[in-house]
Amino acid sequence: MNPYTEVGLQVSGLLDQLKAASTDAKAPAAREGAFVAYADLAAGAPCLTEPYLVPMLPTILDKCSDKVCGAIFMNASK
Repeated sequence: MNPYTEVGLQVSGLLDQLKAASTDAKAPAAREGAFVAYADLAAGAPCLTEPYLVPMLPTILDKCSDKVCGAIFMNASK
């Protein structure tokens, strides 16, 4: 199943898994992976994923101050 389709995002449960991983305070590797996946989704099919990723913006922005995930965002912006 192609995760970049609307059906793929809804049926696969990918966004629910990413949300859980991105807020898991005890698993920095899971948080890092979730934010790398968010970036890949946004870059891969921005028009299709925008409606699903915009609601996650508060979490994404909050985690920019996180030592692990903040480094990902800083490296991506270079």
